[in-house]
Amino acid sequence: LEGLPQSNYPYPVGSRPAWPVSVVCEIMTNASLHLLHRAAEVTAISMGYKLDGPCFSTPDEGPGNIPGDGPGRGSWGYQSCTETLHTFSSIGRNGGGVRNYDFDVESDNLVSLCADLYGVRPSTRLLVERFGGFDIARQTTNTIFSSGALDPWGGATLAARDGGEDASDRGVYFFR
Repeated sequence: LEGLPQSNYPYPVGSRPAWPVSVVCEIMTNASLHLLHRAAEVTAISMGYKLDGPCFSTPDEGPGNIPGDGPGRGSWGYQSCTETLHTFSSIGRNGGGVRNYDFDVESDNLVSLCADLYGVRPSTRLLVERFGGFDIARQTTNTIFSSGALDPWGGATLAARDGGEDASDRGVYFFR
């Protein structure tokens, strides 16, 4: 369910209904339906399949509590090993974010898993070192930052206040 807000559009997408988060909440709070039936409907919506269709294969993803689904053979596995093993976007500017990932690269065997799967060593500092983390808006030129009102990561979005007084002189713009 964690990824469902990322597709919470006001129109249907594939087998997902318009405003799927609201639909899922309505299903889960409908006491007239058996709990197992509610769970099946919600799972079908969040995984994008139909209850009367063929069985859905189990996704081959990495360990939980890690941004990007964690290192694994899933669609985000390589990116988890090379880019998304960070904490800055999940905890927010002053630690007031929506999640606090508590993984440890060494003790959670992420180093060996990433090496075995992709031949790379994960770094939790790579995005900050390469792009500046939340300071990226002060370190760039000719950039447009946009964040939609429906963006589930909107709490960590960059805004005009992040660009510095000379942002427009550097060609840095912010749209919401």
